[in-house]
Amino acid sequence: MAPRRPKGKSRRREVPKESPNPNQAVSAYTTVYLAHQKMVGRVVIAWSTLEGAMQSLIWEFLNLGMSDGRIITSRLDASTMIAMLRALGIRHLVPEQLQDFLDLLATIEGYRLDRNFIVHGQWIILQPHSVPAAMSLRPEAEAGGVISETFPTERLYEIVHHIEDSRNRLIALEDAIRTSRDRLLQPHPKD
Repeated sequence: MAPRRPKGKSRRREVPKESPNPNQAVSAYTTVYLAHQKMVGRVVIAWSTLEGAMQSLIWEFLNLGMSDGRIITSRLDASTMIAMLRALGIRHLVPEQLQDFLDLLATIEGYRLDRNFIVHGQWIILQPHSVPAAMSLRPEAEAGGVISETFPTERLYEIVHHIEDSRNRLIALEDAIRTSRDRLLQPHPKD
C-alpha cells in the first residue's frame, strides 16, 4: 500500500515560470509549447461553461430551480445532457424552434468529441513543421493502432469560438423560454 500523503500537502507541482518565448517548451513532461497549452486551457474553460449552460437549460425545460435541478443534472456527463436536451426539445419546443435546436445539439456533439480528444489525448509535436497533435488509443483505431489528430492554434481558436457561440445560443434559448414559455413550448398534460 502506498504511503498516505500528510494532510495539507498538495500533490500539485510548482508551475514553471513562463518563458519569454511562447514557442519554447516549458517542462520535461511535454513538448507542447506554452502558447498552445494556454489554448488547450481555453478549450477546457469554454467547455465547462457550455456544460453549465446545458444544465441550466435542462432545468428551465423542466421548470426547476437550481436546488432541484442540481439533483437531476449534477452527475450527468455532456453526452447524457445532449441526449436529454434532444428529448426535451423534441417533446416541448414548438416546431418553428425545433430544427435549429437539434442542429445546435449536433454541433455541440461534434465539439464534444474534439474536446475529449484534446483533453484526454497524449500531446506531441509533429515534425518537420512543428504541428501540435494529440494521440489516442480510441476504440475506432485498428487493433494495436493509435489515432492522432492535429490541433494547430487556429483550429483551437475555432473550437473555442464555436463552443462559446453554442453556449450563448443555449443561454439565449433558456432566457427566451423563461420569458415566453407559452410561446416557445408546447403544452403537455401530465402523464
